[in-house]
Amino acid sequence: MHLDSDPVGDDTVLITRGDNDHFALLVIPPHTTADAAREAMARAVRADNITQAAQILIATAPGLDPL
Repeated sequence: MHLDSDPVGDDTVLITRGDNDHFALLVIPPHTTADAAREAMARAVRADNITQAAQILIATAPGLDPL
């Protein structure tokens, strides 16, 4: 397993296992509602997503501080 970070600073962690398994983790603040967390995760995994993690959290749970 290989852990990596992207120098772009999009607040994600990349995990690679072998050549075909790639995972990106999005940390959801603990006080986020279940609905907002599901929406944030759904947006984050979209193949066409170019939005940074912090912006996804702001968009899905207004008023929360994602960091």
